[in-house]
Amino acid sequence: MDLWFLKFYDRTGLVERDGTSLPACSWFGPVPDQVAKECFEAMEKAEHSGELAGLFKGACRESRKMRDKGKFFDSLVSGMKLYKSTFLKIYGYGISAPDFVNEALAKLKGLGCSKAEEYYKGIVSEWEEEHGRMMKEAAAWYRKNSTQEFAKGQKGGGEPREQKEITKRDRTWMQGLY
Repeated sequence: MDLWFLKFYDRTGLVERDGTSLPACSWFGPVPDQVAKECFEAMEKAEHSGELAGLFKGACRESRKMRDKGKFFDSLVSGMKLYKSTFLKIYGYGISAPDFVNEALAKLKGLGCSKAEEYYKGIVSEWEEEHGRMMKEAAAWYRKNSTQEFAKGQKGGGEPREQKEITKRDRTWMQGLY
């Protein structure tokens, strides 16, 4: 049976029948009596059959974990299909461990993918171009909006920004940065 009745949105309260509460109103309108009766019967049948007995007992499912770079490296095997995402993962792991890129590409070459480095460079340059384009768009948007905010403040249309007084401690800390 399709448990469509689980999609109810309760705006008007609950209807109680035989000790079970269901929403009185749904996005689909009021529940027809015959459908409600079928739902109650299906729930009662499931309860009496023991189907619901262990519903909240037992161990929770293990949450999906991200692979670490060691497991990813070990997953590179002969005959595997190489996708764009494979090379992007190599790139991602290479950010925190620069040697990983050379090791992974060397392993792929050893497994018979002679163009692994070529694919890697192409995919990474494509990603970097797209990333650069998105960053330029974000910078243009920010520049436009911050200029408008500044103009509001100059015209008196907006709240003037509070200027924080720089303490001696802040000045000393900032000098250490430069």
